[in-house]
Amino acid sequence: SSNICHISGQRCLVATITGGAQLAIIRVDENLDDVYRNIHKHHITSAFLIPTQLNYLAKNHETIDRDYLKSLRDVMTGAAPLSESTYRCIVDKYKFEKFRICYGMSEVGWATQTPISQPVDSNTIVGKVCPNTQIKVIDDQGQSLPANTNGYLNNPEENSKLFTSDGFLKSGDIGYYDDNHYFYTVGRSKEVINVERSIVMPAEIENILLTHNDVVNAAVFGVKDEERGEVPMAFVTLVNGVTVEPQELIDYVDSRVNYYKKLRGGIRVLDAFPLTSLKKINRGVLKKMLYN
Repeated sequence: SSNICHISGQRCLVATITGGAQLAIIRVDENLDDVYRNIHKHHITSAFLIPTQLNYLAKNHETIDRDYLKSLRDVMTGAAPLSESTYRCIVDKYKFEKFRICYGMSEVGWATQTPISQPVDSNTIVGKVCPNTQIKVIDDQGQSLPANTNGYLNNPEENSKLFTSDGFLKSGDIGYYDDNHYFYTVGRSKEVINVERSIVMPAEIENILLTHNDVVNAAVFGVKDEERGEVPMAFVTLVNGVTVEPQELIDYVDSRVNYYKKLRGGIRVLDAFPLTSLKKINRGVLKKMLYN
C-alpha cells in the first residue's frame, strides 16, 4: 500500500523480485475499505500497512476480521507513530505470524528493522540498525546518511540544512535507543507544541484520542494562544455512521492528561483526512485549514 517512490514501496518491489513472488500495487485513490478488500480478493500474504490504515482496521475488526484476512501472514508498518491501542488490537485480534515496525526515509533507505528472530512486544520500538547503516541520536546542539551521500540534486540550500558536516542526515525525528540497541521513535521535532515553555508531543494526545471507541484517526497541532504561547488542538475522523460532539472528545482527553496537554484549542471533526501519496495524514494541508 505504498508508492514505489517511497522506500517502503521500493523495498516491497525488491523483496518481490528477489523472492520470486507477485506484487500487488494498490492505487493511490483507493479508500481504506478497498485496501482490505484487495488483500482478501488477491490472497495477499505480506503487506506494508501504515498506521492510518491499521487504525481503521482496529476500529473495524468485527467486520474486517481475521477470517476475512486469513491469507495475510506478515505485516510491516512504519511512516508514522503507531498508537498503543491500535498496536494491541492488531496483535490480540489478528495474531499475524509476523508483525513488525520499521523506520526509514526515501533519502536514506531502510534504517532500522526488528529481526524476525528477536520479536518484541512494543508499539514504539522500530527495531535495530540495518547492516551498512549508521545512526546518530543527538540533542538540539549536536550533529547528526553516510558521508558519501550527495544529498538533494541541485539544491545546495536544502542540503546545508539537512546534512551535518560529517555526512549524517538530520531526520527531524525525536527518539532514543536502549542498552540492547533497539531504537524508539516518539515524534517529530517540528511538530512539538510549546505550552508555557513546556514541551508537548502531539503523538501522546493522538494516542489518547485513538483509545476512544468512536475515533478512527487523529492529528494534533499547536495553535497560537495569547496567554500560553501555544495550545493543543485536534482534527479527528469518526467511525462510519457515528456522531460525537467535540466537547465529549475534549473532556475525554482532558481527564487523562496534565495541565499543559489539555485540548484548549478545540477539536474539529472531519469526514475524511487529506492524505499524502503514502496514505499518511497530510499535516501540511491540515495546517492551512487551521487558519481558514
